[in-house]
Amino acid sequence: MGRGESGGAGMTVPVDQSPCNGCTACRHRCTAGIPLTRAEYDGIVHHLETMDLALRDRVLAQNKELPWPGAEGEATYTACRFFDTETGLCAVYPARPLICRLFGHVEWLPCPIEKIETTWPGGPATMQQRAAEEQHSWEEWERSAE
Repeated sequence: MGRGESGGAGMTVPVDQSPCNGCTACRHRCTAGIPLTRAEYDGIVHHLETMDLALRDRVLAQNKELPWPGAEGEATYTACRFFDTETGLCAVYPARPLICRLFGHVEWLPCPIEKIETTWPGGPATMQQRAAEEQHSWEEWERSAE
């Protein structure tokens, strides 16, 4: 997503995403349970309705319990339902939530390979604005849509 495009939360997020073009270094941060605004949920639903059905079904059927990178033993985490464990990519990347768009661009979610040298100064205010919006898990939004 480029500069000035919608952040999915009903606001414009002018974060330059170009340093991330093709980079997947933060993919292990794609965990389950991220709260979504209604606009983010609706955007993902729309994206799922328009994407290739075979890809969608393959990604949604994957086991999302993954080994924790760098951890010894059997430490695991649950990846986001839209994380493609075969490719390491986000299946809903164009419609991903604001928090996902901010990885590497705000000081509390630094780039794991330090590819992004400066943080976006609008991050805290944007997250405060987003925090004022109603947020629920994917499952909660799904239940309310039935």
